[in-house]
Amino acid sequence: EYRASVRISALDRNGLLHDITSVLANEKAAVLQMDSESDAQSQSATIWLKLAVKNNQALQKIIQHLRQLPGIEQVQRS
Repeated sequence: EYRASVRISALDRNGLLHDITSVLANEKAAVLQMDSESDAQSQSATIWLKLAVKNNQALQKIIQHLRQLPGIEQVQRS
């Protein structure tokens, strides 16, 4: 098991968390912790994830998939 923290910056929109959790489920990542914060004025959202995945390669694949979602501005390890 490989544990990692990830921070996602995105444009806030309906379905954003659903899309993110769908990627995590499809890649069989266990979500150990999730926190989010949104700013109505700038219409931005920041999501912090603590994940358990198979290995670093699995984590990199998840990060790639998250970056392809609509409205995602940045995905990085934190």
